[in-house]
Amino acid sequence: MKLHLQNADGTQLITAYGADYVSVNGVRHEHSLIVLPERIIQHWRAIEPKLLTAEHFSELAGMGLEILLLGTGAKLCFPHPRLIHAMAQQGIGLEVMDTYAACRTYNILAAEGRKVAAALILSGFSPKFGLKPDLHYGRISRKSRIATKSPTSLSG
Repeated sequence: MKLHLQNADGTQLITAYGADYVSVNGVRHEHSLIVLPERIIQHWRAIEPKLLTAEHFSELAGMGLEILLLGTGAKLCFPHPRLIHAMAQQGIGLEVMDTYAACRTYNILAAEGRKVAAALILSGFSPKFGLKPDLHYGRISRKSRIATKSPTSLSG
C-alpha cells in the first residue's frame, strides 16, 4: 500500500508497505526494523511476537519514548505479558497491532511530533492459512493468495 505523505522536516515516515516490505521515505526495507522519527534501526532480530523480550528493545532505552507501536505481522499477536510490564516500567506505552495498522498509526503520531517508535515485524505467508495480506485493503483475504508486487494507492 502506498501512502502519500509530505516530509519537509527530515522525519522518517513510512511511505509504503506490503506483505514482505516497508518503505521509509521511499527506501524499501525487507527485514524487521524499528522506525523512529529521527532514525531507523535496521535488521531488527525479531521474528515472532511471543518470543520478544525487553532485550529486543534495548536500543530504545533512554530515548524518552512515549509510545512503542509493535506491528506483529499480518495478524495481531500479543507478546508475553513480561514484555508489556518491562515497557511500562520504563514509562513506555506499548500498543500492539498488526504491522499495517502500526505503519499508519506511526505516521500520524510522528507527524504530530510525538516521541514514538514503530517496531515492525515483517512477515509474508501466514503459516496457519497460507494467505498473504490483501495489499489493496491491508487485510487477510482468501482471494489474495498471491499478492501483487506493485503497491496500491491509499487515496481513492
